[in-house]
Amino acid sequence: MLSFLKGKNPDPLKGAAQELLALFGEIMSNISMYVHAITLDADSNSPILILKEENGERTLPIWIGLLEATAIATEMEKIEFARPMTHDLSVNLLKKMVKE
Repeated sequence: MLSFLKGKNPDPLKGAAQELLALFGEIMSNISMYVHAITLDADSNSPILILKEENGERTLPIWIGLLEATAIATEMEKIEFARPMTHDLSVNLLKKMVKE
């Protein structure tokens, strides 16, 4: 049982937030997900990234920006541009640093 429910913590709100965040982190660290799709919100026309649980049926929608959606969709479709995108440069730089 969470300690803030037992009344043992002198600052129950602070203790509650810390324990709930720890519990959330514990739960979320055990769920493997992958990018399932990108879709559009019918009301706002905002892109939504759909993550799907690897060993289950649960999904997690995340509203993202248009530029992020474009970059993710480009990678998912294996489209290559003549010049690398900013995140490609960052990945290449980190890979070079790890090799050395």
